[in-house]
Amino acid sequence: MKLKNQLLISHVLLSVVPLLIITVFFYVKLLDTFSVTMAESADVLVDQSANNFDILIEEAEKAASTLSHEIVLLQALRERPELSSYDAYRIRINRWMKNLHNYSTPRLDAFYVLGEYQVFSSNDAEITENVWKEKEWYRQTVEQDGPVWFSSHAGSFVGQETEPVISMATTIHDSLNDELLGVILIDIGEEEFRQIANSSMADNLMIQVLDEAGQQVYQTGKDQNYSKGENSFLSSNNLQFTENLINGWSIQVEVPVGKLAFDRAFSMMGILMVLIILMILVALAVSFRLADTISRPVVALRNAFHKVENGDFDVVADERTSSQEMLALNKSFNRMTGNLKELMDEAVLNEKRLREAQIAALNAQINPHFLYNTLDTIAWNVRLNHNQDALDALYALTKLFRISISKGQDVIPLEQEFEHARMYLLLQSMRYSDILDYKIELPDELRGCSTIKLLLQPLVENSIYHGIKEAERKGMIEVSAYEEEEQIVLKVYDDGAGMKRTTLQHLNSLLMQGVKTDREVFGVLNVNLRLKMAYGENYGIFYESVENKFTCAYVRIPRYVYEESENADKRKAD
Repeated sequence: MKLKNQLLISHVLLSVVPLLIITVFFYVKLLDTFSVTMAESADVLVDQSANNFDILIEEAEKAASTLSHEIVLLQALRERPELSSYDAYRIRINRWMKNLHNYSTPRLDAFYVLGEYQVFSSNDAEITENVWKEKEWYRQTVEQDGPVWFSSHAGSFVGQETEPVISMATTIHDSLNDELLGVILIDIGEEEFRQIANSSMADNLMIQVLDEAGQQVYQTGKDQNYSKGENSFLSSNNLQFTENLINGWSIQVEVPVGKLAFDRAFSMMGILMVLIILMILVALAVSFRLADTISRPVVALRNAFHKVENGDFDVVADERTSSQEMLALNKSFNRMTGNLKELMDEAVLNEKRLREAQIAALNAQINPHFLYNTLDTIAWNVRLNHNQDALDALYALTKLFRISISKGQDVIPLEQEFEHARMYLLLQSMRYSDILDYKIELPDELRGCSTIKLLLQPLVENSIYHGIKEAERKGMIEVSAYEEEEQIVLKVYDDGAGMKRTTLQHLNSLLMQGVKTDREVFGVLNVNLRLKMAYGENYGIFYESVENKFTCAYVRIPRYVYEESENADKRKAD
């Protein structure tokens, strides 16, 4: 992982995470406090709601009691409807009931007095006589002979259908002989129950009014399907509160304490959350800035090291950093690169001197040995009065050494290198005329290419002494060149003694490894080493040979066009 990312993550963990932990802890404590408060408040609100329901129930029962003790009403219930006084009673009692409803019990929906012969109402409803006597609610009221409450139903039990109502029915008796005179029916609009519930409880609570048997009489609010578990102020489980009403019913309230506390805590933490988010953003910005400030000079120093690894010793680390530690590191780096550059320059100079010494040693090794043999051949020609042969030999020797010197140049045209090989073979053919023939071919398109000098002569010499002479028969040496994949291959072939397979493998292994010295093939190894030093490890010498048949040396060099001015500039720079 990058240093910048490590610093960023570390700073975030040290600043943002503790802040989040504190926020969560504060929120949990706040939620717990609100949960306790919500539970206590809900208990009080449930008591208040139950009291309001009791007041409404008492109001209905008081209205029924008032009706059952009204003397005029009792007198009217005793008379038959065919009597002429009935209409007067009906108008008078209906007006009285309407006034009682409007001024004393306005929250009640309507009163009905259903007698054996007469029917009275507070709302002038058209009631079909005796129809109610066949209904279950009427029979139940007469059987129980007391106040009976009925759950919410659509419209009144008598008269036309209206909005849902909750009804109370009770019997009315003659005060003189306790004879059953009829039934009092009081309707309470469901809206009154809803207003009582909503006046003291939240809209999202579920409030149920249950009868004596536990059956639902009325329900207000939405059933949120809360699970009924143990009371837990930190969970979503709702608390259940139950209060008994004076008429035998009960009110049951499901309070989602967890949800209410969460809503309250969330609203309270709104501003705090904004501040926390701002603090987190500031902490992240500081973290990015700090990580970038620390990592930037480290990354720059790392990049500088990469450049040094790739051979660029001119790179300089910035010494204007604000950190004293990084300033010390950058100064140390600059001193190190300066020392390395001096060492590398010295190593390059030593390598150059070594190359020059090796070339000089090669020339020194070749020239005395070859010069002795050539001069000996010229001497024999003079003794035998072969003056023309002696002159030809002297001319060839002169040209050979002129090309070897090459005005001090290490790189010469390929044409000159082949001419050097031709002069060498010419001189050797004078000495071994009875066993040596040769042929040299250089394509015209390759004559202007460049090569380092003295490549072919050691290979030709090997072909003569280890190929032609050891075959003990006349042989042929061919020197040629061809182009292959933008490279030049120089070929020295002889049909002499050849090499054993083990010898061939050993020689190619030495050439591939770039071994510097081996007593048996010193000249070939020197040429191979010069090639690798001049052109790289991909270039050098490779041999093919079959014992008693042939030997062929392949010299692979890059295809460069010879330019004397560049070579002269190079000599001047050296």
